Amino acid sequence: MSRDRHKPPLDNEVVELLRDEPELLAIADALKATGSPVRHRRLPRRPLALVAVLAAVAVALVFIFASSSPTLVDRALAAVGNRPLIRGEFERTLPNDHVIDLQSGATSVSTVKVTAIADENTGLLRVRVAHNGVQVSDDSASTGIPAQAAGVDRLLASFVRDYRHALRTRAVTAQQVGSTNTLRLEKAQVAVELADNAKPRRISGGGEWRVLSVVSVANRQLLGPRRRQPGVARGDVVSRSPLAPTDARAALGGRAVLPTLSGLALRGAFGETLRSVTPQASRRSRGLRLEFAGGGHRLVISEALQPEAAYGFAEGRYTFDFNPVPTGAIDVNGRAGAWIGQMKLGGVFVTLRADDREVLLAAARALAR
Repeated sequence: MSRDRHKPPLDNEVVELLRDEPELLAIADALKATGSPVRHRRLPRRPLALVAVLAAVAVALVFIFASSSPTLVDRALAAVGNRPLIRGEFERTLPNDHVIDLQSGATSVSTVKVTAIADENTGLLRVRVAHNGVQVSDDSASTGIPAQAAGVDRLLASFVRDYRHALRTRAVTAQQVGSTNTLRLEKAQVAVELADNAKPRRISGGGEWRVLSVVSVANRQLLGPRRRQPGVARGDVVSRSPLAPTDARAALGGRAVLPTLSGLALRGAFGETLRSVTPQASRRSRGLRLEFAGGGHRLVISEALQPEAAYGFAEGRYTFDFNPVPTGAIDVNGRAGAWIGQMKLGGVFVTLRADDREVLLAAARALAR
């Protein structure tokens, strides 16, 4: 007589419980077949059999769910999506850079927002940059960073180009510190801090950006091409000649501002010839330099009718850090002993340099009066 004929059948309750799970029913049946009947126990067999089967089912379910649960990398990859292009929005503050209203004294920290779109296959990267809410550049490059992408560093460019590819190829190292999950991109040397939904919220590695969004998109027209008139590549002072105070006031077509400053005396006024060089040509213009000193402090004010690169205006259109030139306020940056501020007064673009921040701000307010 074969052994199968003596195999005890599964209890009806177990069969009913597992009727929609054929794999688990097979496991339960196998466990029942390998068991030996206990003839000398008085406890009811049916409850004991049910407990044994349910325990086996629990173990099987743990194994199944553990083996199929997505990893952190899987979740991060799913959060990006599978469309052809990667589009990211990023933001950071410039902690040493402030825009200060000259009347109210209200101060705001300058911010940079970047929208970047990358094609992983070609390496093409389009970058739009806004400083303090005003777009200052929109350019593309096949490698590296677009030349006009003011304030964009290699960290951000590497992240946009490499993030999804690194996830797909598992070229990342997952770390957890406390409740924070981090992925490190091995090629780009970028650390990506993830939110609970596995979406990036901060990237760092020689710099730091707050991630507003990273998603895949399908519209290839978003890549450009972009062609923008390049700004001034460089500027310098060609010549300088001293001026009497009365002549200084008449400089720049009579639009120059010669302030009276408490505690500082005018030590020199100079008319300057400035040169600005673009990829196509160069031009010359006039500027005014005013030097003040007193109380152990020094101050230099430079004035021109255009935002001159020779006076620190980036590309001949923005402040030193690519912010839009403020009117009625001053863009200030620096550290102890070296401060710079830039603003527009009427039709005159002004750059102030001082060894003390309060000296610089007092001069800016005097100019604006």
